[in-house]
Amino acid sequence: NIISAPFGFSWNESSSSMRTSGLIQDCERSEELPVISFCKISTAPKHFSKADYFMLYFTEGSGLQKLNMVGKNITADAYGTAGKTQYNKLKDSLSNKYGPPSDTFESTGRRLYDERDEFYQCLRYDGCGSHQSFWIEGMEGTISLQLEGLSRGVGFIQLTYESPNWGPLLDQIRAGKDESDTDAL
Repeated sequence: NIISAPFGFSWNESSSSMRTSGLIQDCERSEELPVISFCKISTAPKHFSKADYFMLYFTEGSGLQKLNMVGKNITADAYGTAGKTQYNKLKDSLSNKYGPPSDTFESTGRRLYDERDEFYQCLRYDGCGSHQSFWIEGMEGTISLQLEGLSRGVGFIQLTYESPNWGPLLDQIRAGKDESDTDAL
């Protein structure tokens, strides 16, 4: 299955066409890779109730290639019950559309996890726990779903889509940057 752009967006759409439609206003250029620009927006063409905001990533000449949905904070959820429920519903929806995840990492308590109500704190620290699923379709795009921790009882969902062209474009951009650096010597 080719991974299509979600939330009513289209891969390869230019930031200027989205600006004309009023969907985005301001974008910033990546300092590391200036041919990539990113825009933070609060709404998408298709409403998604879990979203707090979206980050759209554009490459010069290729348009929209990556999209990151950052979910609204899940609060008063000391044991992670609401967060895990939301995560599992999204995981099921994505699995129904794209098949089972290529990889899933769902664990807590490896270290730093002393009390059951420290679920989100554990997710915040490397090596303590994670709730992540990945749909990697090789040359057809990538999706990652993560449940992130902020503090005791507070977390959020993050969902990232990469177009089939994102990886090859990044490789090409980085190779061009390295070649330019070599040429400058």
